Amino acid sequence: MTAEKAPKIGQEKRKEASAEGNTPGRGASQGMPPVSDHDLLRHLLDNVPEYIYFKDLDSRFIRISKSHANAFGLNDPSEAVGKSDFDFFSMEHARFAFEGEQEIIRTGKTLSVEEKETRPGQPDAWVLSTKMPLYDSKGNIIGTFGISKDITERKRSEESLRVQAERLKLQIKEINQLQAKLQEQATHDTLTGLNNRRIMDQILTKQIRICRQLKQPFSILVIDIDHFKNINDKFGHLVGDAILEEYGRKIRSLTRADDFSCRMGGDEILLSFQNMSGSELIKKADKIREVLSEAVITKEGRQISATVSIGIASFPEDGVSIQQLIACADEALYKAKKRGRNQVVLAGSRAPTESSSAA
Repeated sequence: MTAEKAPKIGQEKRKEASAEGNTPGRGASQGMPPVSDHDLLRHLLDNVPEYIYFKDLDSRFIRISKSHANAFGLNDPSEAVGKSDFDFFSMEHARFAFEGEQEIIRTGKTLSVEEKETRPGQPDAWVLSTKMPLYDSKGNIIGTFGISKDITERKRSEESLRVQAERLKLQIKEINQLQAKLQEQATHDTLTGLNNRRIMDQILTKQIRICRQLKQPFSILVIDIDHFKNINDKFGHLVGDAILEEYGRKIRSLTRADDFSCRMGGDEILLSFQNMSGSELIKKADKIREVLSEAVITKEGRQISATVSIGIASFPEDGVSIQQLIACADEALYKAKKRGRNQVVLAGSRAPTESSSAA
């Protein structure tokens, strides 16, 4: 009896152990039947929202998830078996996917990539795909498998943000251009393109300070168009404006980057020159006089030109402030006008550099 009962006792102990969850029979003891790998895979493929797919060595579908079949417009996932991306996507995308999968088969490496899926007659979609080699039980690569998550909404949001950023960038550029234009208009004369009087004192004061520190010569020229009122009265203000506009172009071409040119008002223009010797200054002034006097404006087949008179004042011989230098240059200009116009006169007792016939 004892010998016969021993096995029962052992069986009871095994049952107790099973009830405690220490053996593979735990699931059955809780009323949960065992689930096969096949059923687990089927449940996964039927319910996962991501696209899951298995392909052979030629990138033909072996099996796909129900979500993938729905995306392809298929009634059943089995309808995709034996087909490839070339049956569902554009040639461009299908070739891209095929080449990536063949690279996986050759190298055995995993591929993670964002793919733009294009289908004929359908909106483009984006997926984030991870693809891996598919091995058999002997470790041989027999194809590929992967999972793709639809990220179309994310990409659309990114594209929307990119477009908004580009628009903002363009708006900022336009604002900067407008600010630069306003700054240009605030400091420059719109007719001649030269600086206006608004910043004249600031620039000239800075130039004098630099020349004083470096012990360099500094001079200003005041230019006035001869008989300009008569030109306006005879030919009209449009012709007068055209002459001023042409003079602005000529002066900009004759001056250096660190020279200063300014329309003081009316037909009066001021130029300043740093680090230019007396002989160079006289030569420069007379060159400007010649070039401006040769400028021609045509109206109704008639050529119209004008001469200019120029007064020169230098720092520190003629003054140590902007106001003093302008006053001395204006006085020299008045002498040039009085002596017959179309000439350059230095401030003080210095004689005119060159004289032409009165205009």
